[in-house]
Amino acid sequence: SPTQVVLAVSAARLDPQCPLAGAKTNSRMSMQLARHRARAVGADEALVRTIHGDLAEGTSTNLFLAMGGALHTAGLDRGILAGITRGAILEACRAAGIPCFEREIELEELSAADEVYVTSAVIGVVPATRIHGVRDHLPGPEGALLPEVRAAYAAHREAVCTTRS
Repeated sequence: SPTQVVLAVSAARLDPQCPLAGAKTNSRMSMQLARHRARAVGADEALVRTIHGDLAEGTSTNLFLAMGGALHTAGLDRGILAGITRGAILEACRAAGIPCFEREIELEELSAADEVYVTSAVIGVVPATRIHGVRDHLPGPEGALLPEVRAAYAAHREAVCTTRS
């Protein structure tokens, strides 16, 4: 798993009203193309916006912004994939006392965020160090909230695994 990522904002758009938005079974070709274009400019992952311009998700990840000690992520009403890891992080962080908000995330907030993470079941919680064309520096692995988020997520996973065994 990567320890940090570089992100790029894609021109691809997601329609939150599409009946297949957020479904893992629909064609992901536009997401693969967005990732390919991101890699062409040196990024690891592409961030996709909705047709309204707000940030939705990565091509195979969910997006979190850390601002003022709280986590912010797009709501499911934005047409994003309801990632298992996304849900677990929200539940774990709320249990740990880290405020979490599901809402529309505006593109400009990438410049204001203290930290930016992408998440998935494969990579866990991975911080961004740069957002191509938007922001040259983010704290990445040195982010202040990252250890708390990772610890909460790890404790949640441990509790779930212990309960199921």
